[in-house]
Amino acid sequence: PLKSWGITINRGILTGLNEAFIIDEDTKNRLIEEDPKSAEIIRPILRGRDIEKYSYRFANLYLINVHNGIKEKGIEPVNIDNYPAIKEHLDKFLDKLKKRQDKGITCYNLRNCAYMEDFFEQKIIYPETTQNANFYLDSKGFFADKTCFIMKTDKAKYLLATLSSSL
Repeated sequence: PLKSWGITINRGILTGLNEAFIIDEDTKNRLIEEDPKSAEIIRPILRGRDIEKYSYRFANLYLINVHNGIKEKGIEPVNIDNYPAIKEHLDKFLDKLKKRQDKGITCYNLRNCAYMEDFFEQKIIYPETTQNANFYLDSKGFFADKTCFIMKTDKAKYLLATLSSSL
């Protein structure tokens, strides 16, 4: 049974406003050029449609990870004022940012995500819906959007091999 494998399954990041928080390669490069500190909170992201059988097709999309911190773990929320280029980018969407349901302590922050650290670790990413057995063993630290799930276990490689042999 999966429960005996020490597995945790979580969904991908919910931004509440993808057009603001998910950016293309050109925007990422521009933000980092304007303020090199921006690179600290820009992460590559995969969507469900990017996951293929045992692999992925990177669409050159990135998440602006203005996370809300994890109080229980002593991780402070990202203060947008420390990232002026990103704040200027997000200010273009300010009215929509203020109205969204999925927000953190400020309209710039993403909603709480208690498992945020799991995105930096080895995990299996799989799409929410698929007609094939599409799983990707990620050790590169990709974030996943809401159209994916992440499965974290110390036995990820073995689990992926088991899943693929049973399909």
